[in-house]
Amino acid sequence: MNDQDRAGDSERPPSWPTERGTDAPVLMSYWPVEKTDGVVAEASEPRSAVVAAAFWEDWYGRAVDAGIDEDLAMLGRDLMRAAWVGGWDADRARESGWLDEGAAMLELAERKPELARTRWRELLDR
Repeated sequence: MNDQDRAGDSERPPSWPTERGTDAPVLMSYWPVEKTDGVVAEASEPRSAVVAAAFWEDWYGRAVDAGIDEDLAMLGRDLMRAAWVGGWDADRARESGWLDEGAAMLELAERKPELARTRWRELLDR
């Protein structure tokens, strides 16, 4: 390869005379407007992953401070996180601490740790 060929490689080819953007509108959505508006509204809510992470991390800290075994506290934290990420239904969300800030989970872990461990694993395995 000679110097002239190498110099030609670094230059951009000229644009086509008719090259331009499209005048077509954005692709149509097959979702009804109400659903699209609902999705946009939900995405705009202040319920962010940072807030959620603080929730399950806070619960983990409270559980360890209350004397809950660290492995069980981690399992509870994982359950809360899985519920958030998976968008669980109301029944599963209730058992994963989302409706009472984890108060029932903490009480179960304190009073019946083996039952808590078994139930939380069942919920995670679903």
